[in-house]
Amino acid sequence: MAKQIPNSRTYTCFCLFLLLFLAGSHTSYAETNKTYQLYLTYLPGFIESEKEGIGARLNREIIKRVEHNEQVRFKVHFFPPKRAISAFNQQQGDLVFATVLGDQTNDLEVSQGISSIDSAAVAGSGYIILTLKTKPKLSSIKELAGKRVGVIRGVTLPEEFESSSVKALEEVDTIKQSLQQLRYKRIDAVITIKPMAIPEIDKLRAYDIHFGKSFNITFASYSAHLTKEGARLIEYINKAIAEMLKDGTYEAILSESPETGLLK
Repeated sequence: MAKQIPNSRTYTCFCLFLLLFLAGSHTSYAETNKTYQLYLTYLPGFIESEKEGIGARLNREIIKRVEHNEQVRFKVHFFPPKRAISAFNQQQGDLVFATVLGDQTNDLEVSQGISSIDSAAVAGSGYIILTLKTKPKLSSIKELAGKRVGVIRGVTLPEEFESSSVKALEEVDTIKQSLQQLRYKRIDAVITIKPMAIPEIDKLRAYDIHFGKSFNITFASYSAHLTKEGARLIEYINKAIAEMLKDGTYEAILSESPETGLLK
């Protein structure tokens, strides 16, 4: 199921009303000192482990603030995306980070039959297509037709890529391997997310590689079960995100990865 970010003012007002209704006015459904289960998902270029990656650092800061502000605790479990989402869909765990708004596959989406509520977008990024500078820049899936394309295991690809007419697909474990294949002309292009590619290009000094415009922008958020307690948890998460934006912590963390950020 693809989650679309709605433009309808009526829909937005309804969602806000539902969130406030579920959260309640004064009664706290999140018990003080209760320990909640948070499933942190591997997302290459964003969440590499419980402690590595811009997403992991954002998560630690957000959770630290929620624990301090609301006197609750979180136990973090680091899982592959499909395992985390599957467990959540079976009513296990209380929160998942990161689910992806705008993702066109099911790898990082909560299943259609499960009622869930999402936080504000924590960060966002787009896909890019890497090619050698001796070739034109590419900025869409359609332009990959007839080409040998490199992909990295664990990176969720846009839905239209599955039906694209690429000539061959080369799947590797790291972006470094894909860049090397591209430079040796074993493949014609690499499709990946921008935060994953830029640091590795700089590290390898691979300045013979360029890319076109970002496309299919996706946004990472927290997901909780659509219950009174779930709504309260999302309220806490959103409050922490707002604090970080206000005091500059968010910008300081994201400055380490300029390719990742919120929708402006």
